[in-house]
Amino acid sequence: MRALSSAEMLSLWDRTRGVRPLCLVLEFLVCAAPERTAEEWWNLPFGQVCEALFGFRSLMFGPAMPGVVSCPHCTARLEFSFACGDLQREKHRQGPIRISWPGESAKIRLPTPTDLVAARDSRELLSRCASSPLEPSPAAIEAASTGVQEADPMVETMLDLECPSCKFKWQALLDIVSYLSIELSHHARRLLGEIHRLANAYGWSEEAILAMSAGRRRAYLELSVA
Repeated sequence: MRALSSAEMLSLWDRTRGVRPLCLVLEFLVCAAPERTAEEWWNLPFGQVCEALFGFRSLMFGPAMPGVVSCPHCTARLEFSFACGDLQREKHRQGPIRISWPGESAKIRLPTPTDLVAARDSRELLSRCASSPLEPSPAAIEAASTGVQEADPMVETMLDLECPSCKFKWQALLDIVSYLSIELSHHARRLLGEIHRLANAYGWSEEAILAMSAGRRRAYLELSVA
């Protein structure tokens, strides 16, 4: 896996505007990690894809992931920073898993990005992943959710948070797909702004500006407003 250049990043963002966040981040991951084909990434268990996305995010923007949430108890604003290195990478299960609920059991495979995009809801997702036809009852869906989280631990990243105002403690989901898709879009728009300002100030082409390092672009931007 490698970090993408500014030109690659902007080209991918332009090509993926308007698509679902999961589709967007998979396009970036396929480009940054060609050790797997696009088909392989799309059909990998989702937790393994999430783990790779954290790695890609660290390469592109650094290991610290800042965020802001509101306390569910007193609504106070809470700023936090999550370090990608804090992830406890556990061994992923391979192959199907068996789930059980009162009176029944079944084998299911771990859901992939392909399944998540194709399924309209949890019932359809379970039906897609089941080894044989089953009735996706609420009990079966709950058993499947628990089984998948145990077998594919990176499928959800939960943060332990405490409000500094009221000391309320809770867990919040860090959705790497949504987080990264928003961050990539913000970064692309920031790049466009830099290109616009430098092109106006110096008459350089987009290609020439994107070929510069980020530090060099910032230095020219500072000079252009001095």
